Amino acid sequence: GERKQRTGRPPKNGHGLVRDGSPITRPGGRYDRSVWFLCDITERTKAADAVRRLSLTLRTLRKGNEALVRATNEAELLHEMCHAIVGTGGFIAAWIGIAQHDAAKTVTPVAFAGEISQYLETAQITWADEPRGRGPHGQTIRTGARQVLQDLASAPSTRPPLAPTATRLVSSPPASPTNHPPGPRS
Repeated sequence: GERKQRTGRPPKNGHGLVRDGSPITRPGGRYDRSVWFLCDITERTKAADAVRRLSLTLRTLRKGNEALVRATNEAELLHEMCHAIVGTGGFIAAWIGIAQHDAAKTVTPVAFAGEISQYLETAQITWADEPRGRGPHGQTIRTGARQVLQDLASAPSTRPPLAPTATRLVSSPPASPTNHPPGPRS
């Protein structure tokens, strides 16, 4: 008989199954029954996802390296880095801000790509230790450590104010420091 292979939908516990079956026939070719084998492919699926993510990361890094080699000035480099993150990395938006050492401790956007211009125009991002500065950008500048939010819309550190367009941008926006030393700089 003919073998059939089906991939089962992952049950709610996240496991993936492959069902592999073969019909058993009686003499003369009449169908009698089927024998099915189940194989849990959860780990294989997780490994394939990890390989896809790594491949995407490496392609994005390659685009960033190309920008580093080809850029003729800092503004072009920062612009191309943001475009690499969005265009190749698959993020909806990316931006680079510079911490200002003014009284308000503002963060000035210097490059961006994707659906973020309206947010950057209205967000009034600061790195001061106050409610508006306790989001990932302010914390990254103050501490020098990478920050990741799992849900931008419900994170109390992003309020007030959270621009309406920001809630649809990304579910987990990372904020990463550059090679500047941690903490405030003079």
